[in-house]
Amino acid sequence: MEARRRQRRGRVRWVFPLAAALVVVVVAAVVAASHTSSSASSAPAKLLGDSVAVIDPESTSLIGEIPVGGRPTGIAVGAGSVWVANRDDDTLLRIDPRSRKVVRTIGLGVHPNNVAVGAGSVWVLSDWALLRFDPDINEVIARVRLPRRGGFRFPWLHVEVGENAVWVCACATVDGALAHIDPHTNSIVFVREGPVGAVDYGESALWALTGYELGSIERIDEKTNSVLETVPRGRIGGAAIDVPRLLLAGGGVVWVASAEALWRMDPATGRFTGSLPLAHAPSSLALGDEALWVSAFDGNLLRIDPTSRTDVKTMRLGVRPLNGDAIAVGEGAVWVALTSLVGITP
Repeated sequence: MEARRRQRRGRVRWVFPLAAALVVVVVAAVVAASHTSSSASSAPAKLLGDSVAVIDPESTSLIGEIPVGGRPTGIAVGAGSVWVANRDDDTLLRIDPRSRKVVRTIGLGVHPNNVAVGAGSVWVLSDWALLRFDPDINEVIARVRLPRRGGFRFPWLHVEVGENAVWVCACATVDGALAHIDPHTNSIVFVREGPVGAVDYGESALWALTGYELGSIERIDEKTNSVLETVPRGRIGGAAIDVPRLLLAGGGVVWVASAEALWRMDPATGRFTGSLPLAHAPSSLALGDEALWVSAFDGNLLRIDPTSRTDVKTMRLGVRPLNGDAIAVGEGAVWVALTSLVGITP
């Protein structure tokens, strides 16, 4: 009798450790499964907007969101920081890319429209002024007053920085303008007055969409401001390109984006060498981490292999990215400026 009791107690002692081990295995499996599905999913946690989404460039997954306290109107990476212009409270925000926190908020006294980094400075563009910010002392060191001329009545909206030049664009299809600022003297020279749809610096030149129907792509020398080449947008070898919206130069290519496709142009010859249909109308382009990044008006982010143009990954943001310079790539991440407009239909 006593022997049978000892046998039952022995079985009980084995059952409890076995059950506990099974619970640990099951919990570990659930946790592992949750991590696997999280990293593989293209649908991130709900974003709030009026913020900067932080995207891992390899997995194209969300790794953070940084509130900026208002509407962002431009984002750039440089000088070891991420820079965001906030139009609601007229500030420039400096974000530490490692902690992903706003480490400084700089009052501007103007409504910012765009921001860029280069030539040793951070450049903040407002309607009628260009502010030069020194990242070493965290102060605005110059305010360049931008003129209005002739019938030109649109505000300055976009800034580009080259190796030895800064350009500002009143990007509009009517009465637009393009001006050059010397970063050594802060002096201004008008490059052209008339329709300018978009500009981008890359491949040692400034590229501009020009004309009332944006029918030409101009290559502009950064030293002389002269137009080196004018490429008709119809030069595609028999194919027809619809009205372009965006330009991006870099990696030996000039990318031209329309509402329906992304076109690839050889900057050396001015000839189009292929296209990629887009299911999402683009609002912003950026290059970095061996990828071409496209934000779309419908709240999607696309990662495209710029070489094959076939490897396309789509990430659903669910919040509308900024129209214009919404993407900055650098410091180990992709940074996407988001508005607070939510409820976008798929």
